[in-house]
Amino acid sequence: MAGARRAWPWAGGAFFLLDWGLKRGNVRALGGIAYTAPLSSTALLILLGPSILTGTIAIAACFIIGGAILAAGDILRRSPGPS
Repeated sequence: MAGARRAWPWAGGAFFLLDWGLKRGNVRALGGIAYTAPLSSTALLILLGPSILTGTIAIAACFIIGGAILAAGDILRRSPGPS
């Protein structure tokens, strides 16, 4: 139970940053960046040892990266404004 109490400020900070990003940031970019959460947590599990890289994880990582590219596609294709 003590660990749950210590984690609470981090959750509050995450919600604060999400709120700030939605109000002041680029919502499409924020959505694309959100795709990195499962990928980064899986990478940490593999790097720290509790899990191993399998073909299924590699395919899932490709799908996550593909989803992020699709979500950010409009941002990536945006042409520069008039100079």
